[in-house]
Parts: sequence; structure tokens; C-alpha cells
Amino acid sequence: MRAETVFTTLAALALLAASAPAWASNYDGMLALFFTFYLVAPWSALHLLVFALLALFDRYRSRKLALWHSAIAAAGPIVGLFVALIDYRDPEFLWLAIGVNTLLLVLAFLPMGMHAIHRHRAARRGAAADASAPP
Repeated sequence: MRAETVFTTLAALALLAASAPAWASNYDGMLALFFTFYLVAPWSALHLLVFALLALFDRYRSRKLALWHSAIAAAGPIVGLFVALIDYRDPEFLWLAIGVNTLLLVLAFLPMGMHAIHRHRAARRGAAADASAPP
């Protein structure tokens, strides 16, 4: 009976050793994944919340405020792009990280777009006022 126990134990150890590559962990790309989805995405969500509040109260008439807000909001996705380019698991993950960070970078420039809309409306109002003024 003892020989069977030894052989059973050796067979179990051999099976465990044969499956060792399946137990190995590959942490390539974890920094980019962590940075993109746990730091950059909440950073951009906070940016969108602040953008909505400032747009609601019509604060993007100031070019300086719009520029500063865009620059601060773009800092996270830009760093996220660099981290994704340095540490990635495979090409599919690299393109996913680039796509997500690029989308969040585009959203960071919403305040500049809102400022351009205000500037355009002010120019139209000024032209309409000049046209309706008596000679």
C-alpha cells in the first residue's frame, strides 16, 4: 500500500510541475492598465463634472479659465499615453490604451470648444447690433 501512495504523490507532483506554466503570472501591462482605468478615467470623470458645472453657470467666456481647465484635464491622459507606450502587454492592449487615452484627451479640450462657441456668439451679437444701429 505504501508504494501506491508514493506513486500517487509523485504523479500528483509531476502533474503539478507539468502545469507550472499555467500558474505563472505575467504582469506586463499592469501599470498601463492601472493607470488608464483607475487613475485617468476617474480624473476625466471629475473633469467632466467640473466642466458641466462651469458650463451651467456660463464661466467659459474667459479664455484663461478655459485654457487652464483644458491643460489640467489633459495632463492625465497625456501621461496615460506615455505609460501605455512604455508598458503594454500585447498590441491589442496597446491600441486599447491608446484609444481610451486619446478619447479622454479629446474630452479634455471641451472647455476650449465652449469658449469658442461663446466667442462666436458674441461676435454674431456684435455684428447684429452694428447692423441694427441707426446711421
